Amino acid sequence: MKNIKRVLSVIFILSLSLIFTGCGQKGKVIYFNFKPEVEEVWKEIASAYEKETGVTVDVHTYAGGMYESTLLSKLLAKNAPTLFQIEGALDLDKIEYCYDLKDTKLYDILGDKNLAVTNDEYGVVGIPYAVEGYGIIYNKYLLKRYFALGKRQTTVNSIEEIVDFNTLKIVADDFQIHAKEIGAEGAFSSASLATGEEWRYGTHLMNYPLFFEFQEKNINDITKEDELELKYFDYMKQIFDLYITDSCSEKEDLGNLTVDDSVKEFALGKVCFMQNGNWSWEQIINTDNRQVLEDQIGILPIYMGYKDDEYNGIAIGTEAYFGINKYADIKDIKETIKFLEWLFTSKEGKNYVTNELKFITPFSTFNEDEMPSNPLAKEVIRYINSDNKNINWVFTALPSEDYRTLLGKYFYQYVMGEITWDSFKTNAIEAWNTIIRGESIEDF
Repeated sequence: MKNIKRVLSVIFILSLSLIFTGCGQKGKVIYFNFKPEVEEVWKEIASAYEKETGVTVDVHTYAGGMYESTLLSKLLAKNAPTLFQIEGALDLDKIEYCYDLKDTKLYDILGDKNLAVTNDEYGVVGIPYAVEGYGIIYNKYLLKRYFALGKRQTTVNSIEEIVDFNTLKIVADDFQIHAKEIGAEGAFSSASLATGEEWRYGTHLMNYPLFFEFQEKNINDITKEDELELKYFDYMKQIFDLYITDSCSEKEDLGNLTVDDSVKEFALGKVCFMQNGNWSWEQIINTDNRQVLEDQIGILPIYMGYKDDEYNGIAIGTEAYFGINKYADIKDIKETIKFLEWLFTSKEGKNYVTNELKFITPFSTFNEDEMPSNPLAKEVIRYINSDNKNINWVFTALPSEDYRTLLGKYFYQYVMGEITWDSFKTNAIEAWNTIIRGESIEDF
């Protein structure tokens, strides 16, 4: 009997040991990052969090067209990502994998709950982590040199007078003529039309005719079922043509140029204007032999000649939402939530967010002096607080990644004279409506 009791006691102690050991096991975080320019920062953050908590944070980066396909193939695999990017309410391929964050502190500290991605079936599936803005970034120093020219053909004397498409075109056209005298190579940086690099146009520029159309139709809850008319497509042509005609590069070369090439041209002071967003500041300041100084940079709206041009601001919004894999181990889910809460509430985490990632965040835990100080972020904040009517991001309504790729192809074909602008418009409309009918666009 004593032996039996002794055996039972040993079993009981071992059981307790296993229970407490199991309870003490920590989860892990596996993050699929889609922006290679901040990969090293995320790895620094991962290292800092692991040092503080003992929790492993693995960062994997997949850029360009690799992100979507890689993520979707890994979400149910062994060592699946626990943290990933979704692009809004229409990112239906990923939403079904997202954990409901409604009852988390992360959702609670979101300043504007309307910014979260919600779904009737799955709950709060996406938390925005950065607000961004894009427009036409300009070099104040080069403009000052231009305005000082004695023989220029314009009567515009300051950046403050560039308030619509007409004044922008007048200045850009004349700047292009006098570029060498100013010490530049062209008015605009190269349009990046290499395969996979056309997103500044197929996504960000396309946002404008979409926004104007949805605004007129009073469409607030955009769905894939909304047919497209592209009534304001020709306004986009005006500004895109300006990018091409007043460029530092010949149009024949644009199919080989990337966004990095374009940013480098701007950073080196070769051009005065570049369509891009506040996220490009990191690339600008990390360019060897950079010529653009922090106090010599600003952002103009993307003027297109649309009505009330002078009252429009820049495009402000986000496609940057965190989703958490609901099929991951519950330990990993909870640890991933804790990791994000640490990042956006702790002193060390917020320092990384503000000073390394350079995010303009939507969380109430950040004071004004904890927001990014770089000049492009300041410009975005200035527009947010101005009386300008900023352009909402609606390009998340683009019905598929294949459609975005198709738009990029059409932009290039238009530049090369392979299709007319009218053909571009017709094809873009028909491809959109083909997708919402559930049909393939392989033949486009």
